[in-house]
Amino acid sequence: MEEIIDINGVQYLRREHNSISNKHRTISKILMISMLFGDMGYIDNVMKDKDISNIDIVKEYRLIQIKKSNLSKSERNWVEYQFRLNYIKK
Repeated sequence: MEEIIDINGVQYLRREHNSISNKHRTISKILMISMLFGDMGYIDNVMKDKDISNIDIVKEYRLIQIKKSNLSKSERNWVEYQFRLNYIKK
């Protein structure tokens, strides 16, 4: 059964990770690496100082969309990346 979530009036489906082609995986890795090098504070701010495993990606993505998130820029970038990796518009 497909998992459908609604974020601010837009419906998203949980992406099947097995259906992502190798080409898309490579592009995703390149984008993530470019994000890391684009904001060098990303590693220090998110990976070392904060425990990102406690971030609810769906909840934070909702807050980011309405500009109410209290996360740092690098954390918001990480949440958006993870959300787009795991969900697609219906």
